[in-house]
Amino acid sequence: MKLTIILISAWLPGAVFGQSASVPPLRDSTSAGIRFLSGLSWQQIMSKAKAENKYIFLDCYATWCGPCKRMDSEVYPLKEVGDFYNARFISVKMQMDTSPKDDSQTKARYADANWLKNTYPIQGYPTLLYFTPDGKIVRDDLGAIDVASLINQGKNALDPKTNYYSLLKEYENGKRDMGEMAFLAQTARVLIQDTATSRKVSNEYILHLSKDNWMTPDNITFIRNQTKNSGDIGFRLIYKNSDKVNEIMKDDTYSQKMVSSVIYNEIIKPALSVPASNGSTKKDWLLLGKKISKEYGSYYANRTILGAKADLAAKQKDWADYAKYLDEFELKFGSKDAPGLDLHLNNVAWMIFLHGQNNDELKNALTWSERAVMLNPIPNWMDTYANILYKLGEKESAVRWEKIVLKLAPDFKDAQENLRKMESGTPTWTGD
Repeated sequence: MKLTIILISAWLPGAVFGQSASVPPLRDSTSAGIRFLSGLSWQQIMSKAKAENKYIFLDCYATWCGPCKRMDSEVYPLKEVGDFYNARFISVKMQMDTSPKDDSQTKARYADANWLKNTYPIQGYPTLLYFTPDGKIVRDDLGAIDVASLINQGKNALDPKTNYYSLLKEYENGKRDMGEMAFLAQTARVLIQDTATSRKVSNEYILHLSKDNWMTPDNITFIRNQTKNSGDIGFRLIYKNSDKVNEIMKDDTYSQKMVSSVIYNEIIKPALSVPASNGSTKKDWLLLGKKISKEYGSYYANRTILGAKADLAAKQKDWADYAKYLDEFELKFGSKDAPGLDLHLNNVAWMIFLHGQNNDELKNALTWSERAVMLNPIPNWMDTYANILYKLGEKESAVRWEKIVLKLAPDFKDAQENLRKMESGTPTWTGD
């Protein structure tokens, strides 16, 4: 199964607008559903919204996105959606990728699309963004949804009770509502990207939590998401109560991953970014390890240094060392029980399959892959298992498993190709 490179550090948990052609705004009048405005730049759209005192609904999509196409065919054309949105919003669709078939209007919006992608939390497609008439973002939602949910999202975007800016003003005037404070902190961090406000509100929210009620899954998740450095209140809470936090979150390394991410960002990352006198990357692991050990103990020194070695090897495309360090990290520090563990185990196994240089690494990968299949017996995980068997020289078993994969998923093209290569004795992995 093809996956992106694993970087261990990732586990460690005034705009300039492009020019658009001057084209009169067009509306799609062929549908009873949402009428999306076209032909205007993003700056012109905001000016229009302000002049008409209407909110903006922005659908960020990609040409290859299946869920985006479902929204276009099954949700946006419906009358009840159109009745709600057309009366209250200026609705706009913005193509975020590029295609050889793009027309002149789409090409004219490339700069705007790029600016939006770099400014707002667009992590996948479709991303639905809502803005006030004066251009302030108030809500973001990811993924295809049904009619009722889309209308409900629009209502929430318009509701002053869920409006970030109204609630922030109340907060600054002295109102302290726990639920609203959590919303403000999260919105400031993710949506508005105002880290100062987010940190201020989240720290106050955490301080208001009693010792008994902060240890809930929702509050722990909130605290972890808001914790960015060792000076944050949440860092000390999770660091000092790691075993209890892990138990509540049903993840035996939940706390350790959060603490390690902070250590990585504060100590290791800055050190690696400083060139040594000979022009090579500074990587005095022993010195860094001693510094981390002094502050956090040997466990975190060993964990973060080993993870950093794997990350650096991947960035330098030193695949033999990458596989070696990844294998060692998983053996020493990998989660034994956590939500989504099957995905994690499969990803690690696959990367070692691709880049592992010796049988010990591959045998460890096979163990992790086997556990992933046991936890969640889906074709992708079985394909990984078959590939590792094949690289270990167990051709008959590999072919048998790949055939099982294709019985479960006949259209799995990678598995079809892998089976062909296995039967012909061709490697299913690429050389490093």
